Order: sequence, then C-alpha cells, then structure tokens
Amino acid sequence: MHTINAVKRVAGYNEETNVFEKASVAVKLGHSLNKIAMLIESHSTISGDVEAGKIANSFQQLYQSRWPEYISTTARRTMEEAKWNSPQLLPFTEDVKRLHIYLDEQEKTYCKLLSTQPSSQHWSKLAKVTLTQVIVDKKGKCHKCRCLHTSPATNRTLIQILLWPSQS
Repeated sequence: MHTINAVKRVAGYNEETNVFEKASVAVKLGHSLNKIAMLIESHSTISGDVEAGKIANSFQQLYQSRWPEYISTTARRTMEEAKWNSPQLLPFTEDVKRLHIYLDEQEKTYCKLLSTQPSSQHWSKLAKVTLTQVIVDKKGKCHKCRCLHTSPATNRTLIQILLWPSQS
C-alpha cells in the first residue's frame, strides 16, 4: 500500500475528483516498478537469495492483480478524458495563405523550367507541388493539372501521367 500511495502522490492524484494530474507518470511508474521486480527476481535466482526472490514475486503478483484497480485504470481514464477535452488546433489563416502563395510560386517556377529545360526532375517536382495543392484543396478538384500537357506528341495531361504512368 505504501507503493501505491507513493505513486499517487508523485502523479498528483486527487482523491476528491478521482483524477491524476500526471496520469502518464502513474502508468510509467507502474511499468518501471514491475520491471524492477522482474530484475530483482532474476538476480535473486542467480545469486541464490530466495527471500528477495519471494518478495519480488509477491510484488509482481500484487501488481498483476491489484495495480489496475488502484492506479492504471484511473490513470488511463484520465488520459482519455484529457484527449476529449483538448482543443483541436487549426492553422492560422495567414499560414494557409502563405502556403498557397508558396505552392503557386513553385508551380510557376517549374512550369517555366519545363518549357525551357524539359527534364524528368522538373516533372517530378511539379508533380509533387501539384499533388500538394490537391491535398491542401479540400474540394479535391485539380483544375490546374488538367491543362498541363507533357508534350504535343503524346497530348497526355499531368493527371493522366500520375494515374497511369505505364502508358507513357
């Protein structure tokens, strides 16, 4: 019982609300104490210290049977409730705007590079920028990449290349 009280004190357990201040500390301490008991038990077997082995073994049995009742169930519930109550952070409008501006600049840069110096590296970078734009755009519409043709000979759009690369 001393160990349970010590863990509750360290993890900031509140008897009135039945909540831990630092629930993850309580769970981690339980795992650590169990590992220590296993180490003591194995060391006592090697050294022949039967009494230490019995004490470590009895702690492990108590840990398995009573620890969830006193510590881990409440700690895990506290952690789950903390997830429910945590606010979901959304990106600032300026950050999203800055991302769109950056992606548009990158698109223009790689389109110019492709018109002057066509290469697979430039296509790859343009494809990555375009896919990023598609992912960022919640509607999932990609008006820009429908009009980008690979060459006049194949007349394939960027979407066709990305979806069916083997047809090139």
